[in-house]
Amino acid sequence: MEGNLLLNSLFLLSGISLFLFYANMLYLHIIVISLMILVLIKSYYQGIKNGLIWFGLAVSPVAIHILKDAVISAIELSEILLISVPAVTVGLLAERQRRYIRELKGNYISTLKALAETTDARDSYTQGHSERVAKYAVLIAKEMLLAERQIYYLEQAALLHDIGKIAVPDTVLHKTGSLNEEEWIIMKKHPEYSQRIVSNLNFLSETLPTILYHHKRFDNKGYPFEKLEGEIPVTAGILAVADAFDAMTTVRPYRNKLSLEQALEELERCSGTQFDPNVVKALKRVKGLQIRS
Repeated sequence: MEGNLLLNSLFLLSGISLFLFYANMLYLHIIVISLMILVLIKSYYQGIKNGLIWFGLAVSPVAIHILKDAVISAIELSEILLISVPAVTVGLLAERQRRYIRELKGNYISTLKALAETTDARDSYTQGHSERVAKYAVLIAKEMLLAERQIYYLEQAALLHDIGKIAVPDTVLHKTGSLNEEEWIIMKKHPEYSQRIVSNLNFLSETLPTILYHHKRFDNKGYPFEKLEGEIPVTAGILAVADAFDAMTTVRPYRNKLSLEQALEELERCSGTQFDPNVVKALKRVKGLQIRS
């Protein structure tokens, strides 16, 4: 935001300076070149429309001067073209690049969803679980006003948080009754397995703490590890609430699903011990929250 304000201010100052020093060709060329560079930067990072709008604002004093004379000289025309033509070219190339990036991101998220489905598909009771958890996690994060970058990596972490369950035997994963001590030790390893699998992908490195600690409680109990040194990442706390919310509002082998109200009451009951109170409050503030039917 501050960078945009500075850049916009420079545009306006360039336009004013261009008008003030219009009669002096030395200053004119220096300022025009500077303005062209700024327009190119603006067009590249914020799109061709934004760049040309600010170009128009910057040169408006000169445009007024030209209109007053009712004539445009060859020098004036060449200076305008010197700025506008490269800006349009760079803006178009930047728009094309951004379109390709959007397509790549779309394919990338689709690939992560497919990976998540390979885990969820092992159990009919958890099909679609990871995608729903990702949706809830993003809603909570937006309600808590997390940075866009944090939300981006939180969504990916949510899609892959249970991928380590592919290393958990079916006899443990599909058991309808309570797990015995040995089976519970195996199950509690799945966040570490998930982290180990994802750690092989360098572009997902920022998701690792969220994945590893999504079963750590707000009071520092839970797993993995007996006690975590330092604070639990806020994204891990969000994922924990989203994960529990989806688990409670879907049918499982050992119980029926809870209603939205019942699930929120249970989260509230465990707020401050198992769950981060701020995250629970944020989930309750989400408008139009829907659960799996």
